[in-house]
Amino acid sequence: MPQWDAVYTAAGLMILCACSARFPERMDNWRPILSGTLLGLLILLNPLAAIVGAAWIVVFIGRKHVLQIRLLRFLAVAALTAGAVFAPWPLRNWRTLGSPVLRTNLGMTVYASNNSCAHSSMAVTHASGCYDVYHPNGSLAESLKLVSMGEVAYDRFRTESTLGWIHQNPPRFVQLTARRVIEFWFPNTLKEPVSAYGVWICTALSIPGLALLWKRQALIARFLL
Repeated sequence: MPQWDAVYTAAGLMILCACSARFPERMDNWRPILSGTLLGLLILLNPLAAIVGAAWIVVFIGRKHVLQIRLLRFLAVAALTAGAVFAPWPLRNWRTLGSPVLRTNLGMTVYASNNSCAHSSMAVTHASGCYDVYHPNGSLAESLKLVSMGEVAYDRFRTESTLGWIHQNPPRFVQLTARRVIEFWFPNTLKEPVSAYGVWICTALSIPGLALLWKRQALIARFLL
């Protein structure tokens, strides 16, 4: 069960790469601004989009025929635009929460997803009632602790709690993580079989697609892998 934001983030990243893929063959003035705007919005949606953006920059640099001045101008405009798009949110959080964070739900999410009763599938974890024991949305004790500590402090506290559990249960954590990596591409079919098998089909079709792309544009294929 990939979460909803992961689905939209993936689609947005594909649009971002398609928008900037023709650089430097087509260096329209709007292209770096649009690329930066999309990247900024995607970072707000899912901060991990910044990692993909950084990898895409490496792909740009790897193109030997790119003129360095044009490349630097494109990257500078895109980076400044992306910063202008997502910067207001961490500034707002700095003023409101006391820390310039993009999100404050990492700790509670990993804490509810990595414990003795957790399942690799979030849908199954929800159905079993395990998630509600550990997450503030379902646990009164956890929600009161969140309110008393504040969002940022609670997020850090539960992140440390999860790291402690991982150190005490490394085999279980490795098992959960490995199954989640597999189920991201081949989702668990217990709760939503139609959509799950739809993702199975898309994943299977992407394998020959990557093989064909490797023959035509090996650098782009490496980036996707």
